[in-house]
Amino acid sequence: MIRRIATMHLTETDLAQRRKASTRFAWVLGILAVGLYVVGFFIER
Repeated sequence: MIRRIATMHLTETDLAQRRKASTRFAWVLGILAVGLYVVGFFIER
């Protein structure tokens, strides 16, 4: 019983960390996409 509670707690913490990491990853991808778009726009001109 104690082990099950500990595992659930670890899973909740893991989920929170994954959510935070995926949000950061999405931000990085968005910034990279905008950066590539701007660079491509300047190269076109």
